[in-house]
Amino acid sequence: MITLFGTLIGLLGSFIPKILDYLKIREDHKHELAVLKVQAEMSRAEHTYRIEEIGAQADIASEQAVYEQAELKYTGVNVIDGIIALYQGSIRPTITYLFMGSYMLVKYAQFKVITASGTVDVWDTIWKLWNSEDMAAFMTIIGFWFGGRLLKSNLVTFGVGIKKINSSDLTKSKLLGK
Repeated sequence: MITLFGTLIGLLGSFIPKILDYLKIREDHKHELAVLKVQAEMSRAEHTYRIEEIGAQADIASEQAVYEQAELKYTGVNVIDGIIALYQGSIRPTITYLFMGSYMLVKYAQFKVITASGTVDVWDTIWKLWNSEDMAAFMTIIGFWFGGRLLKSNLVTFGVGIKKINSSDLTKSKLLGK
């Protein structure tokens, strides 16, 4: 019996190192798989970050191009430079005045046509002339003129402030604040 028992222990004893090797290889493969998963996730995160960085750089370059285009180009003649500066600063208000003038002219013409018969209540006509489309146009103009200023002042108040960025600030470390 001892011989049989010794033979079985010897036979099983020769498999123990192979079983231990198998378990070690399985753990190594699990570890390598976990490392590969982490590397893949890091790669995805880096790719997403890089795409966002490229988008931010494009936005910055676009804003800089707009500011460079809007800069006043001096001719050297004071009178002409003054007229150009005055005109350049009054384009948006001029467009707004023209729109509001034409809007008021159209509304006045509508009012005159409706009240020409003389049988219509004037105040009722005025009330009916002001509709949701008129309110939308009016609010768009008010939002354009006052909303941008309000937003900018509130952003600065809360520490988000909009600052002009130079091309030397486009490095990764400067964008991240490092």
